[in-house]
Amino acid sequence: VAPPRQEQTSGVLTDLPSAPGSIQIHALPSVSSSTSATAGSTKPDLQIVRRDASAGSSALEKADQDVQRARSLLQRGRVAEAAELIHAVLTQEPMHQGARQLLVAHLLETQRLDEAMQLLRESLSMDAKRHADAMLLARLLVQKKDVNAALTVLQRHAVGAETNAGYRAFHAALLQRVGRHDMAITEYRQALQVSESNALWWEIGRAH
Repeated sequence: VAPPRQEQTSGVLTDLPSAPGSIQIHALPSVSSSTSATAGSTKPDLQIVRRDASAGSSALEKADQDVQRARSLLQRGRVAEAAELIHAVLTQEPMHQGARQLLVAHLLETQRLDEAMQLLRESLSMDAKRHADAMLLARLLVQKKDVNAALTVLQRHAVGAETNAGYRAFHAALLQRVGRHDMAITEYRQALQVSESNALWWEIGRAH
């Protein structure tokens, strides 16, 4: 009877797609070069293979550095260069909130409101819980006399903002503006309770 065929390995692992910096565990067959493998003698050795996270981290570090450079360029009045650099960062790292916030601030400063609002909408489409972006977008909509649209934005992104007193107070103010007084009163009360609770925890923290 012919002995069982010996498994060959190339020594090269192909990683499955995974998050940067994650750890993958692969089972590699243990092969002896001096003796033939017998049935049941080949047991998998677990080898921990770390994906090199340096590429991802270095990309983020470069993005952070480019944002700082863009901020410096803006301060020196080199607007075109700064804008080009920020757009490049967002192309490579669409989730980079610092780059997006810097560009939004620049657009608002130069009264390019529609472009700023589009950036804010993109930000919220990537992360619905960016409450600061939701509030800013709502304020810009109010500035454009579209209070109902502003309310829609706040209500759509209200998840997770239950303990955000500023968010709830702003929501209450807009409800009052459109004549929904009962709901406005409820929101104001909730905002006040949250604010008092936060103040209480602040005092407890200071006492300790």
